[in-house]
Amino acid sequence: MSKPVRSLPVLISVGLAGLAAAAGYFLVNTSPGNQQDLGASKSALQSNLVQAESAQESQSAMIPADDLERWSDYTGKLENDILYYIFVDRFFDGDPSNNLPRINAASNGTAAASQLEQKLSDTIHDPNHRLFGLFFGGDIEGIRKKLPYLHELGVTKIVVSPIQEGPPGFRVRKDSNFYLDNGDGSKDQTGRSNLLANYHGYWIRDWFRLDPRQRSDADPDSLATLNRLLNEAQSYGI
Repeated sequence: MSKPVRSLPVLISVGLAGLAAAAGYFLVNTSPGNQQDLGASKSALQSNLVQAESAQESQSAMIPADDLERWSDYTGKLENDILYYIFVDRFFDGDPSNNLPRINAASNGTAAASQLEQKLSDTIHDPNHRLFGLFFGGDIEGIRKKLPYLHELGVTKIVVSPIQEGPPGFRVRKDSNFYLDNGDGSKDQTGRSNLLANYHGYWIRDWFRLDPRQRSDADPDSLATLNRLLNEAQSYGI
Protein backbone atom coordinates (compact mmCIF):
# COMPACT_ATOMS: atom_id res chain seq x y z
CA MET A 1 0.00 0.00 0.00
CA SER A 2 1.37 3.41 -0.95
CA LYS A 3 2.18 5.91 1.75
CA PRO A 4 -0.21 8.85 2.26
CA VAL A 5 0.31 11.94 0.18
CA ARG A 6 1.78 14.93 1.96
CA SER A 7 1.52 18.54 0.88
CA LEU A 8 4.65 20.52 0.03
CA PRO A 9 5.54 23.25 2.53
CA VAL A 10 5.04 26.78 1.19
CA LEU A 11 5.48 28.79 4.39
CA ILE A 12 8.70 29.14 6.36
CA SER A 13 8.73 30.27 9.98
CA VAL A 14 11.82 31.73 11.62
CA GLY A 15 12.44 31.44 15.37
CA LEU A 16 12.98 34.42 17.63
CA ALA A 17 16.67 33.64 17.98
CA GLY A 18 17.07 33.58 14.20
CA LEU A 19 15.35 36.95 13.85
CA ALA A 20 17.49 38.45 16.58
CA ALA A 21 20.65 37.16 14.90
CA ALA A 22 19.55 38.54 11.53
CA ALA A 23 18.69 41.91 13.04
CA GLY A 24 22.04 42.07 14.83
CA TYR A 25 23.90 41.20 11.63
CA PHE A 26 22.28 43.84 9.46
CA LEU A 27 22.42 46.61 12.07
CA VAL A 28 26.22 46.47 12.36
CA ASN A 29 27.51 49.10 9.93
CA THR A 30 31.25 48.82 9.23
CA SER A 31 31.47 51.35 6.37
CA PRO A 32 34.33 53.91 6.71
CA GLY A 33 31.89 56.82 6.87
CA ASN A 34 29.85 55.38 9.71
CA GLN A 35 31.97 53.02 11.78
CA GLN A 36 30.56 51.64 14.99
CA ASP A 37 32.04 49.93 18.00
CA LEU A 38 31.89 46.30 16.86
CA GLY A 39 32.54 45.11 20.40
CA ALA A 40 29.46 46.94 21.65
CA SER A 41 27.45 45.65 18.70
CA LYS A 42 28.56 42.10 19.43
CA SER A 43 27.55 42.49 23.08
CA ALA A 44 24.16 43.88 22.04
CA LEU A 45 23.66 40.96 19.65
CA GLN A 46 24.53 38.44 22.35
CA SER A 47 22.10 40.18 24.70
CA ASN A 48 19.37 40.01 22.06
CA LEU A 49 19.97 36.30 21.58
CA VAL A 50 19.81 35.64 25.33
CA GLN A 51 16.56 37.58 25.56
CA ALA A 52 15.13 35.70 22.60
CA GLU A 53 16.08 32.34 24.11
CA SER A 54 14.54 33.37 27.44
CA ALA A 55 11.36 34.37 25.63
CA GLN A 56 11.25 30.98 23.91
CA GLU A 57 11.73 29.18 27.23
CA SER A 58 8.95 31.23 28.83
CA GLN A 59 6.68 30.48 25.91
CA SER A 60 7.52 26.76 26.16
CA ALA A 61 6.64 26.77 29.86
CA MET A 62 3.06 27.70 28.95
CA ILE A 63 2.70 24.73 26.57
CA PRO A 64 1.34 21.47 28.04
CA ALA A 65 4.04 18.82 28.55
CA ASP A 66 2.24 16.33 26.31
CA ASP A 67 2.28 18.80 23.42
CA LEU A 68 5.97 19.60 23.95
CA GLU A 69 6.86 15.92 23.79
CA ARG A 70 4.80 15.43 20.65
CA TRP A 71 6.25 18.50 18.93
CA SER A 72 9.84 17.70 19.90
CA ASP A 73 9.96 15.04 17.19
CA TYR A 74 8.36 17.23 14.53
CA THR A 75 10.70 17.70 11.58
CA GLY A 76 8.91 20.74 10.18
CA LYS A 77 10.83 23.19 12.35
CA LEU A 78 13.23 25.24 10.27
CA GLU A 79 16.28 24.51 12.41
CA ASN A 80 15.84 20.79 11.72
CA ASP A 81 15.41 21.01 7.94
CA ILE A 82 17.38 21.78 4.81
CA LEU A 83 15.14 23.47 2.26
CA TYR A 84 15.78 23.35 -1.49
CA TYR A 85 13.90 25.76 -3.77
CA ILE A 86 13.19 24.43 -7.25
CA PHE A 87 12.38 26.60 -10.26
CA VAL A 88 10.54 23.72 -11.90
CA ASP A 89 10.85 24.58 -15.61
CA ARG A 90 14.61 25.13 -15.27
CA PHE A 91 15.37 22.13 -13.06
CA PHE A 92 15.14 18.87 -15.01
CA ASP A 93 13.02 17.53 -17.90
CA GLY A 94 11.83 14.16 -16.65
CA ASP A 95 9.01 13.71 -19.18
CA PRO A 96 9.75 15.14 -22.66
CA SER A 97 6.31 14.01 -23.85
CA ASN A 98 4.66 16.97 -22.11
CA ASN A 99 6.91 19.64 -23.62
CA LEU A 100 4.36 20.10 -26.41
CA PRO A 101 1.19 19.18 -24.54
CA ARG A 102 -2.07 18.34 -26.23
CA ILE A 103 -4.65 21.00 -25.41
CA ASN A 104 -8.01 19.59 -24.42
CA ALA A 105 -11.01 21.44 -25.88
CA ALA A 106 -13.02 20.60 -22.76
CA SER A 107 -10.71 22.79 -20.69
CA ASN A 108 -11.56 25.97 -22.59
CA GLY A 109 -15.02 25.33 -23.99
CA THR A 110 -14.77 25.29 -27.80
CA ALA A 111 -12.82 23.56 -30.54
CA ALA A 112 -11.78 26.91 -32.06
CA ALA A 113 -10.36 28.10 -28.75
CA SER A 114 -8.59 24.78 -28.36
CA GLN A 115 -6.94 25.09 -31.77
CA LEU A 116 -5.77 28.62 -30.99
CA GLU A 117 -4.36 27.56 -27.62
CA GLN A 118 -2.64 24.59 -29.24
CA LYS A 119 -0.81 26.88 -31.68
CA LEU A 120 0.20 29.24 -28.91
CA SER A 121 1.34 26.36 -26.72
CA ASP A 122 3.51 24.90 -29.48
CA THR A 123 5.18 28.29 -29.94
CA ILE A 124 6.40 28.79 -26.39
CA HIS A 125 8.71 25.78 -25.97
CA ASP A 126 12.41 26.05 -26.81
CA PRO A 127 14.15 22.66 -27.01
CA ASN A 128 17.53 24.34 -27.47
CA HIS A 129 17.33 26.30 -24.20
CA ARG A 130 18.43 29.54 -25.82
CA LEU A 131 15.22 31.59 -25.70
CA PHE A 132 15.05 32.11 -21.97
CA GLY A 133 11.64 33.79 -22.12
CA LEU A 134 10.11 30.44 -23.17
CA PHE A 135 9.67 27.00 -21.61
CA PHE A 136 12.68 24.69 -21.35
CA GLY A 137 10.83 21.55 -20.23
CA GLY A 138 11.49 21.03 -16.53
CA ASP A 139 8.58 19.29 -14.80
CA ILE A 140 7.34 17.42 -11.73
CA GLU A 141 8.57 14.11 -13.12
CA GLY A 142 12.02 15.68 -13.34
CA ILE A 143 11.91 16.46 -9.63
CA ARG A 144 10.86 12.88 -8.87
CA LYS A 145 13.76 11.47 -10.87
CA LYS A 146 16.19 13.74 -9.02
CA LEU A 147 15.02 12.72 -5.54
CA PRO A 148 18.12 10.50 -4.99
CA TYR A 149 20.32 13.51 -5.81
CA LEU A 150 18.36 15.78 -3.45
CA HIS A 151 18.50 13.13 -0.73
CA GLU A 152 22.27 12.82 -1.15
CA LEU A 153 22.56 16.58 -0.64
CA GLY A 154 20.74 16.19 2.67
CA VAL A 155 17.59 18.01 1.58
CA THR A 156 14.58 17.43 3.85
CA LYS A 157 12.06 19.85 2.32
CA ILE A 158 11.53 21.03 -1.24
CA VAL A 159 9.70 24.20 -2.21
CA VAL A 160 8.65 24.56 -5.84
CA SER A 161 7.66 27.38 -8.16
CA PRO A 162 3.95 27.43 -9.15
CA ILE A 163 2.80 24.31 -11.03
CA GLN A 164 -0.88 25.19 -11.52
CA GLU A 165 -2.36 25.58 -14.98
CA GLY A 166 -1.47 28.82 -16.72
CA PRO A 167 -2.35 30.36 -20.08
CA PRO A 168 -0.50 28.95 -23.11
CA GLY A 169 0.11 32.40 -24.54
CA PHE A 170 2.91 34.94 -24.24
CA ARG A 171 3.73 38.62 -23.92
CA VAL A 172 5.63 40.44 -26.64
CA ARG A 173 8.42 42.65 -25.30
CA LYS A 174 9.72 44.47 -28.35
CA ASP A 175 12.28 46.32 -26.26
CA SER A 176 13.77 43.08 -24.89
CA ASN A 177 15.97 40.33 -26.27
CA PHE A 178 15.49 37.04 -24.43
CA TYR A 179 18.07 35.19 -26.50
CA LEU A 180 21.16 33.65 -24.93
CA ASP A 181 24.04 33.71 -27.38
CA ASN A 182 26.63 32.43 -24.85
CA GLY A 183 29.06 35.04 -26.15
CA ASP A 184 29.53 33.33 -29.50
CA GLY A 185 27.81 36.07 -31.47
CA SER A 186 24.98 33.82 -32.63
CA LYS A 187 21.55 35.31 -33.36
CA ASP A 188 18.01 34.11 -32.86
CA GLN A 189 16.74 32.50 -36.08
CA THR A 190 13.21 31.82 -34.83
CA GLY A 191 11.87 35.35 -34.43
CA ARG A 192 10.80 34.59 -30.85
CA SER A 193 13.52 36.39 -28.91
CA ASN A 194 11.09 39.03 -27.57
CA LEU A 195 8.44 36.59 -26.37
CA LEU A 196 7.85 36.08 -22.64
CA ALA A 197 5.81 33.01 -21.67
CA ASN A 198 4.58 31.64 -18.36
CA TYR A 199 7.67 29.48 -17.73
CA HIS A 200 7.91 30.94 -14.21
CA GLY A 201 4.39 29.69 -13.41
CA TYR A 202 3.04 32.85 -11.81
CA TRP A 203 0.35 33.54 -14.42
CA ILE A 204 -2.19 31.12 -13.01
CA ARG A 205 -5.67 30.72 -14.48
CA ASP A 206 -6.80 27.52 -12.74
CA TRP A 207 -5.61 26.99 -9.17
CA PHE A 208 -6.97 23.44 -9.01
CA ARG A 209 -5.35 21.86 -12.08
CA LEU A 210 -1.75 21.07 -12.88
CA ASP A 211 -0.35 22.78 -15.93
CA PRO A 212 -0.27 20.45 -18.97
CA ARG A 213 3.53 20.80 -19.03
CA GLN A 214 3.68 19.35 -15.53
CA ARG A 215 1.54 16.25 -16.00
CA SER A 216 1.26 13.30 -18.36
CA ASP A 217 -1.64 12.75 -20.73
CA ALA A 218 -1.31 9.04 -19.96
CA ASP A 219 -2.50 9.62 -16.39
CA PRO A 220 -6.28 9.42 -15.97
CA ASP A 221 -5.97 11.62 -12.88
CA SER A 222 -4.46 15.05 -13.58
CA LEU A 223 -2.83 15.02 -10.12
CA ALA A 224 -1.29 11.55 -10.48
CA THR A 225 2.14 12.98 -11.36
CA LEU A 226 2.17 15.12 -8.24
CA ASN A 227 0.95 12.22 -6.09
CA ARG A 228 3.86 10.05 -7.29
CA LEU A 229 6.34 12.78 -6.41
CA LEU A 230 4.95 13.31 -2.91
CA ASN A 231 4.75 9.61 -2.09
CA GLU A 232 8.23 8.85 -3.36
CA ALA A 233 9.70 11.95 -1.69
CA GLN A 234 8.40 10.67 1.62
CA SER A 235 10.36 7.45 1.16
CA TYR A 236 13.50 9.61 0.97
CA GLY A 237 12.56 11.51 4.11
CA ILE A 238 11.66 14.61 2.08
